[in-house]
Amino acid sequence: MGKEAEVRLSYNSLIHPGRPDITLLWPNKRFISWARETGYQGVEFLPLRGAARDILKMPVQIISSLPEIKTGHVFYNPYATLWSVVKREPDPLRPGTKLALYNIGMADPEVGKKALHRLEEAFATFPVVTYPYTQNGLRPYGEYRELWLQTHPAVFNDTSDTAYLIRLIKRGEYDGVVWDTFHALEETQWGSRPLANWRTDLARLLEVGAIREIHVQAARATEKYGKVPDLEWAKDLTGTNPNYNNELGQMIKLVKSFDVDIPFVVEISPQGLFNTGILKPSTILRTTGDLQNIHREIIDYIKRV
Repeated sequence: MGKEAEVRLSYNSLIHPGRPDITLLWPNKRFISWARETGYQGVEFLPLRGAARDILKMPVQIISSLPEIKTGHVFYNPYATLWSVVKREPDPLRPGTKLALYNIGMADPEVGKKALHRLEEAFATFPVVTYPYTQNGLRPYGEYRELWLQTHPAVFNDTSDTAYLIRLIKRGEYDGVVWDTFHALEETQWGSRPLANWRTDLARLLEVGAIREIHVQAARATEKYGKVPDLEWAKDLTGTNPNYNNELGQMIKLVKSFDVDIPFVVEISPQGLFNTGILKPSTILRTTGDLQNIHREIIDYIKRV
């Protein structure tokens, strides 16, 4: 039997508007414990308000005893603070809209950056996933020792195609690319889809060794742009007859055919699972039981494909 893929949990998979305690209060050990009990082999740290606060009060020596934290992700709006969200100020990233209330659960930008830098101190290797966004030549999401770039066509009108991403890596501006199964297929504000031909684009990035991590995102619950069939993907991941040959399954197969050591990070929220009918209304607010069993099926799917 061949080597199994490593599957990790993004903290994003536990965020739910009906459970503000998770984003505001959960310490990192609780996320890690949930992931381990469910069958994940590590976690991707997001600077949620509680998780970031926990990291900043923890000595570096204690943080370094949490090897389950493999990577970090700049999961905050660089313009959103607690008060700017409460006052519903305009969102510079999304012109014409106000800062969304879900930003309350994310650490303020400077706190989030400090938490990610503290994790860099604790671990010899700690990659941080960031976005292709600069303002006046600076990166508002922060500078980090090892930067992995995740494209985001919709929000940043990001037209990065494969050739451009490879040039960025060769120039040393980023240390690798993260392929998000949802964001990679999104449209820009001009209606173009720079990575829509994923069979060619993902294969080319894999050929040159640029891919570092795959984010398995399905059933996205908020801010959906374009016509990505991610609700169908989610339904195909679970149940008694999972579809291993749908578009998502084919992406996972392609990655494994090039490099079995590339990890997969699951980003599928409880609300998304509820929207697809996978998570029942009676269990929507629970983090044990049904939710864990669904995630076990998702892990199994990724490993079996």
